[in-house]
Amino acid sequence: MHESSLAAPGGRGWRAAARVNGVDHADRPTELITDQLWHGGCPVDFGWVRNTGIAVVLDLAEAYPSADQIDGLMYLKAPLADGDELPHPELTLGIARPVADLVGAGHAALVHCTFGRKAPAARAQPR
Repeated sequence: MHESSLAAPGGRGWRAAARVNGVDHADRPTELITDQLWHGGCPVDFGWVRNTGIAVVLDLAEAYPSADQIDGLMYLKAPLADGDELPHPELTLGIARPVADLVGAGHAALVHCTFGRKAPAARAQPR
């Protein structure tokens, strides 16, 4: 796996693998709400997560980080399989509500999936 270092906003570092299982890695996480909400793909640089002040991670990927990697984080796991159709809105909203509540209470959050492609689709669900 080839490692590269990318600069994140505010000078915070991001280290990510360029390719995973023959698929190009998603770019560094995208900040959706300043200092509150990001989305991205795997592998997650949990050092960057902590240095950025992120306390909540919603993991939609089908991979599992070690306990050491997520120690001290509020970590929610809800793996969604890749497919042509989006999951039912009741499912995605049920997964998103606790994260929205934590962000509303002042906790910064990262929503991530395998390659940074499910999280935007989940946000597109009707409300």
